[in-house]
Amino acid sequence: LHDIFEAENVWHDNSWWLQQSANTPDELEALLDRIDKKDIRKCILPPDWEERRQALLPRGIKPWMYRSQRGPVTFATSIYGAENLIFLILERPELAARFRDTILRVMLDIARILDEEAGYTPQNRPRGFSFMDDNCCLLTPDMYEFFGFPVLKGMFAAYSPDPGDWRYQHSDSAMGH
Repeated sequence: LHDIFEAENVWHDNSWWLQQSANTPDELEALLDRIDKKDIRKCILPPDWEERRQALLPRGIKPWMYRSQRGPVTFATSIYGAENLIFLILERPELAARFRDTILRVMLDIARILDEEAGYTPQNRPRGFSFMDDNCCLLTPDMYEFFGFPVLKGMFAAYSPDPGDWRYQHSDSAMGH
């Protein structure tokens, strides 16, 4: 996901850290415009994917499944900055909604494409999805309901639609909201 959002992932102090790829509302709008034009399949699969796929699948090796992701708030604050995201939600809710919706759309595209490449259909694909969203505590309950919750709701509706399906969200905060 971070590659599609043009964020560099750097190793620092024994951990991976995403670097911001937008710093202002204008930069965020331009980033979202670029993402809207991207062919997600071409972004996530290597150019020689068909050849690789033909070699791997007969050996029982399927593509990696996309069933876990940094949570929407943690991801958004990595891409745009913590304070920037809070001010964006308060001052430019239409752009914040576009950002949120783009995150969800790209996540759904990645999962669907990788499932298709592994030979899964919506009927037989493995179920479950998990998020790691330590930064969810930065938003008020209303802000989280506006920005974070729709992403979880969309992914869980697609990949954990039934009561017994696995759903998970991690945060180091109490997650009261």
